[in-house]
Amino acid sequence: MVENSEEPQSNILCSSTSRYLIKRIAGEGRSAKVVIAVNLSTMQEVTIKMLKEEHFAKREIRMLKAVKVLDPEKNNLVHFIEKFKYKGQTCFVFEKLDMNLHCLLNQRKRSLTLNEIRPIANQLLRAFRALKGIKVVHADCKLDNVMLVNHQNEPYRVKLIDFGLSFKTPLKELGMIFQPVRYRAPEVTLGLPCSEAIDMWSLGCMLLFLYLGNHPFSRCEYQKMKALVHMVGLPADHLLRAGKYTHCYFKKDIHWPRPGWWITTPSEYHSSTGIEPKKKQSHIRTLDDLMTLYPTIHGTTELNDRKAFVSLIQGFLEIDPKRRLTPKLALSHSFLTMVHIINYTDSPYYKDALDKMKVLHMDNETFFSDRFTNCEEKEASDIRPSSAAGLVVSQSCDTDKNKRRMCVDTSAATKSAITVNIYHHEDPAKETLANERRRSVKVQSQQGRRVKRILEFFGR
Repeated sequence: MVENSEEPQSNILCSSTSRYLIKRIAGEGRSAKVVIAVNLSTMQEVTIKMLKEEHFAKREIRMLKAVKVLDPEKNNLVHFIEKFKYKGQTCFVFEKLDMNLHCLLNQRKRSLTLNEIRPIANQLLRAFRALKGIKVVHADCKLDNVMLVNHQNEPYRVKLIDFGLSFKTPLKELGMIFQPVRYRAPEVTLGLPCSEAIDMWSLGCMLLFLYLGNHPFSRCEYQKMKALVHMVGLPADHLLRAGKYTHCYFKKDIHWPRPGWWITTPSEYHSSTGIEPKKKQSHIRTLDDLMTLYPTIHGTTELNDRKAFVSLIQGFLEIDPKRRLTPKLALSHSFLTMVHIINYTDSPYYKDALDKMKVLHMDNETFFSDRFTNCEEKEASDIRPSSAAGLVVSQSCDTDKNKRRMCVDTSAATKSAITVNIYHHEDPAKETLANERRRSVKVQSQQGRRVKRILEFFGR
């Protein structure tokens, strides 16, 4: 990149190919200033991120080059246009987007409904699935870094921005602290190896924020860890043994026949870290509290949707990163596919849910290949995309306590009913025991017509 030789005006930034007229400052942080500008050649508005310190530039340049191989529209990532230097200051030019989700909540002065959260979750999972494919961890997933594209014309269409803290896996150095505290995965807090799973934890925290209207966890690391233990349980022994910073939050009781781990007291935390714990701040004690947090307006349909949402959050907030939901598996979860409310297609709640999903802009095959496919790699050969002859529907959901898989197979020409096979099992390794509990339910042909109408809807 060649630095422009001529001295630009104070409100004009020049790259080797374009001139940008600054209109206003959009925001300013510790490491960068963001301005809205106009490309004087195309008269198109853009966003320019001006870094304050050059040591921040190298990593972001490296990550933006890595991410540039991905389609920004298909994968819901901000479109990076170019980089240049102005008076020795690195500048990144991006497409101009609308506002971030934090601004949306402040503007609305209320939390989002599940029907509004669903398309946002879907799009972000596609973004993280693409990043995982190129071994990139975003590491800064929060409301401020999820932007609405054009909320007036395309409600709840979003893109992921800001790769300033991103890195490639595997991360060799253990014990590095990143992510905002309230979105920080437990493996980061404990000083364990990190992977793309930390983004899934942050996504779970963010979706909880959207539903609650407040941060689910405290800004204090100690109080956050204490709340996590109450909410999802104690980390497994092998995780606590391996953690570089485990001693700050947990102590081992060696006097019992079976030594156990206990969370430290506030005074013990202070003595080991020098940090005084802040007051407790938690809006919910358990994830099951989400079921009764708000009054149920739409009866069984809404209640079933809440159950699916809680199940999804449980999958994201799994303390063991190896058992946490992956983006690909999460995209086949019932909350995203809506198979759990397919019996209620005539209800206003279902119609509103379907209407909110219009923003996904996916064709028939793309939608249903993601919506109703099994995300386990070993069973990929059993999956086929929907077609005019029939539809294969498969949904899987991993949580701490169970795993459910639902398969629907229809043929418009020959079948008048859908057979739904559901089985539960406590452990994926005990597949044979699960098969013994399998049961079949016959669903009337009306459901087949409903699925067909959904196909026609997303095929438009």
